[in-house]
Amino acid sequence: DYATLLKSLSATDGTGLAKLKRLAEQGYAPAQNDLGKLFETGDLGLTKDLPTARLWTERSARSGVVEAMHRMGLYH
Repeated sequence: DYATLLKSLSATDGTGLAKLKRLAEQGYAPAQNDLGKLFETGDLGLTKDLPTARLWTERSARSGVVEAMHRMGLYH
């Protein structure tokens, strides 16, 4: 399940991050939100990329994820 996937994320094991990206690309809003946060912080070996973070956060917010809506408000 998704909670297990989040627990498996680490900088040393890229399989969890690859699964997260795949879910985000398939339109799963919580994954889009979490991927946006990772690009915002540069965690798990990702390069900090604010435009990409905003893109994933906006997609998640449009799907109704409240945390993503809040972060979009902070961006503005």
